Amino acid sequence: MKKKLVIVLTLIVIIYGFILFIIFGTRDNSDKSNNFVIFGNLNLVHGEHSFDKVAKDDIDKYKGTFECYSSGKYLGNYKLTSGEVWNLFDSNGNFVNYDGNLFAVASNLKNNVINFTKSSIDDDEKNYILSKYRINNFDNLMNSGAYTFNINNKEYKLIILNNVDNVDFDINKNYNLILLKNNSKYTEVSFNKKEKTEIYDIIGVVGFNKFRDVYIGFDVLTNFDTDYESDEYTLFKLENNKLKKVISN
Repeated sequence: MKKKLVIVLTLIVIIYGFILFIIFGTRDNSDKSNNFVIFGNLNLVHGEHSFDKVAKDDIDKYKGTFECYSSGKYLGNYKLTSGEVWNLFDSNGNFVNYDGNLFAVASNLKNNVINFTKSSIDDDEKNYILSKYRINNFDNLMNSGAYTFNINNKEYKLIILNNVDNVDFDINKNYNLILLKNNSKYTEVSFNKKEKTEIYDIIGVVGFNKFRDVYIGFDVLTNFDTDYESDEYTLFKLENNKLKKVISN
């Protein structure tokens, strides 16, 4: 009798465990598979603590919509289909035109978007750059500016200065400078001269785990010392006032 009872209880535990696995295991995988984030043509899916590349076909199969942005401006909530670039369609199937690089997150991730604004570098910032780097030319530069965003009620400003003048290009004077400003303190993220010909421009900012993990997607133009330009889309993680490269196309 005791042996039969043990067998019955064991079967009940196994069946109950199997049911829980189907319910929670399947739901967890489904949720993760819908965590799509797009920076230009860098197509990603976010897991618990990291990003992975994902095929366009997987996003094409996704039946949900995306919160879409370009140059920091909110475009709307649209369905995406792949092409030479991502194509946007509204709820009525109408094509939606946009300029610039697309930043899009699956609608279930909309609360993870960190809005930013772009402005010119102010006088205090120019004075700091002049005193620290002996740089005083802020005109006719490509994609230079200050990008302001807030994380947990703290204001950050990412200052990007690219000394590549498409009118009077001189590789011997070329540099790019990236600074992170917080509480009037500056942290050098990157400063390269001559050998580096990279032009950085922010596409989008997104945060996870109560905004403890913050990622910034960049459009990076390279090879200005040759006859062509190549686009590289790169994701960096913002950590301790430093940017760490995570993944690129």
